[in-house]
Amino acid sequence: MQSTSESRNPPESHSVAEDDEIALDGCGVTGIIVVEDDEILLRVLCDALKRMDDMHLGGAYLTAEGAIHEADWASAHVALIDLELPGMSGVQLIHWLRENHPHVICAVHTIHDQRDLVFRALEEGAFGYVLKGTPVRELCGMLAEMRIGRAHLSPSIAGMLIESFRKGVATAASEPLSARELELLELLADGFSYKETAARLGISFHTVQTHVSRIYRKLHAVNRREAVQRARLLGLM
Repeated sequence: MQSTSESRNPPESHSVAEDDEIALDGCGVTGIIVVEDDEILLRVLCDALKRMDDMHLGGAYLTAEGAIHEADWASAHVALIDLELPGMSGVQLIHWLRENHPHVICAVHTIHDQRDLVFRALEEGAFGYVLKGTPVRELCGMLAEMRIGRAHLSPSIAGMLIESFRKGVATAASEPLSARELELLELLADGFSYKETAARLGISFHTVQTHVSRIYRKLHAVNRREAVQRARLLGLM
């Protein structure tokens, strides 16, 4: 049973507007679900998203539990998720979405930049990691690009991953790439797009994104080129 705090939502921004019949697919509009426990920030994000012609706010929730039970995930493209939520954490929500709605791209929006937390979120399937304070218009652009397969990491997060790799904390030895991940990385190295890779391997576009997220985490890479280079340096390719 949900508590009162789990079901609370900011006025005028908690659900899809009944009179806003937008055909999300095929028109370039990105459907967004926001999960953020700071009511003021949630309202700011909702107001900004509503002003974007290429964004459709499908729901805004203060808790993961509220989002799970109330959001229309079938029509969502991207979920913008805070990690430090009351009750069920943001990382747990990302895991739930990967298991139940794998088509939804998870973008982390948080103040946290601790290495372990970053890696946990990426391992569970986060496809972008943006620190709070990023200008809203820039954030919206990142969300739209994530929908078409372009992963985004804040500069400080990308720098941290690179530094971790340089210090020898990369997990390639203890967490080797799976046969599927290696196969997928070979295709990406050959220039195949995510869509082409999905068709070649007989998997969905979003499954490719999940594999890529795991590859990046294991190799501490921030983009395709870096992942390929590091795999080759490690003798994996």
